[in-house]
Amino acid sequence: MTQGTSSDADGQQGFEETDQPKEAPKADQQEEQDFIPLEDTDDSEAESDIEIDLSTPSDRRGARRRRAQQQQRKVPKHCCKSNSKVYDNISVYAPPDSNLIFRCSQKRANWYLSRNLARSLSPTSIHLNFAPAGQGHVNDPYYLEERENKCVVCGQMTEEVGATMLHVVPEQYRKWFPIRLKSHSSHDILVACPECNADWDREAAIVRKEIVKLYKIPLEGVGWIKDQDAGAAKRSAGAVAKKQNVIPAERLQFLERNVYDWWVKAHKNTTADNAGAYKGPDYKEHGELVVAQVWKEAKPLTPAREGWRDVSEFIRTWRKEFLDRIRPEHLSPEWKVDNPV
Repeated sequence: MTQGTSSDADGQQGFEETDQPKEAPKADQQEEQDFIPLEDTDDSEAESDIEIDLSTPSDRRGARRRRAQQQQRKVPKHCCKSNSKVYDNISVYAPPDSNLIFRCSQKRANWYLSRNLARSLSPTSIHLNFAPAGQGHVNDPYYLEERENKCVVCGQMTEEVGATMLHVVPEQYRKWFPIRLKSHSSHDILVACPECNADWDREAAIVRKEIVKLYKIPLEGVGWIKDQDAGAAKRSAGAVAKKQNVIPAERLQFLERNVYDWWVKAHKNTTADNAGAYKGPDYKEHGELVVAQVWKEAKPLTPAREGWRDVSEFIRTWRKEFLDRIRPEHLSPEWKVDNPV
């Protein structure tokens, strides 16, 4: 299921040359006529725009390396920042023993209060007016602790950099889990800054490639139908774009119609995501097929030491990969690989 960067000018220093005005030498009248007197200017006008690069080759290599790292940390759209605050840490108590059963957002607490389902104990706590069917997370220290609104990886506060929800188990697989594993379960959904979320996204892509090799299920899924007309439509579109000024009107109309007819067919059911193919009626996503295989058999994901006996082992494998690859420094000590799923 957020981190500082360096600027392009790191490692490079520039000094500006300054043309200091020179005084005309004192001489007789005839010698003074051979010189053009300089006008008085202030220091800002006398400065030259020429910069002298005094950085060493090692400095320039370091700057290029930092620029490359900055480019690699480009944040995908789905990792862009959203809220600046995620946790309100409202404590919820419930009868019969008035135990703390979970923490919730201010919005959810207001929902209970507005329907007279709870009474307020303090600005940060409420007590339910009914006995719930279950006791929530009453014995789970991870779900009952107060959480800070900061990136679990680098520790930057979300009010400064924004908050994104990092999925330790990628949503590509999580959405196919049984409802009981997704309902009221946020153990593997963490708060991170956009940059750290993007870092995990790249690391998770490496793990997904291992899963592709393991199960022989391509990332684009299965059930694509090869479009025999895609090549002809592509050639027609190229001719229209490059040579429409010299193509006869009748021929141009034929080519444009060819492209349009292909587009309508390719987009009738789904979008033509795969080059030269479109999703057929039997199309299935990569994540759906992998989760189905996890239920059937145990296959270890190298270098995992245990096989996936069920989807729980699959989830714990992702947790371990997250810890090993990202090494979050501000993750709660109660967050553990072996916690219940």
